[in-house]
Amino acid sequence: RVELFFDNARKFLTTATGTQINCGSDGDGLKLAGTTGRNDIVSNSNRSGAANTILELDAHWNNTSVAFIAFGTGDDTTNKDDGRLRFFTKPSGGTIAERLKIEPDGNVQIPADNAKLQLGASQDLQLYHDSSNSYIKDNGTGDLKILTTGLHVRNAGDTKNMAIFTANAA
Repeated sequence: RVELFFDNARKFLTTATGTQINCGSDGDGLKLAGTTGRNDIVSNSNRSGAANTILELDAHWNNTSVAFIAFGTGDDTTNKDDGRLRFFTKPSGGTIAERLKIEPDGNVQIPADNAKLQLGASQDLQLYHDSSNSYIKDNGTGDLKILTTGLHVRNAGDTKNMAIFTANAA
């Protein structure tokens, strides 16, 4: 066991399971300071399976987990060179759950029905799915404008036109 003190206050401690940094008021904690280049935090783990977490950044409020980011492996267990990011939050009185995911191919997912992608200072534009239907909702002032030289509304199989809008058509 190793302890490091500053002004008679313990700041660093090693334990059987790792290390602990004791912090004081807000803004104290782990700071990486560099004069040139960048500072890195690296977690190197040889996980044997796909979709495993390598590093988690957990936020606790009064010893209760309220949010975390999971840095994980992708699905390629041969090369082990792909990864995903998962974001979790907890509503008041609720359960912590995954809210957003960035997949190895760059696709961004909101993995829950009824969760909304909200844009604008007042969340005026919303995109969501409710288990049965998908919505684009404009709650703001002004119009929802789709700017294009041509717009085709197609069926779900992308085999038939349902509506075609053409610029300057008669």
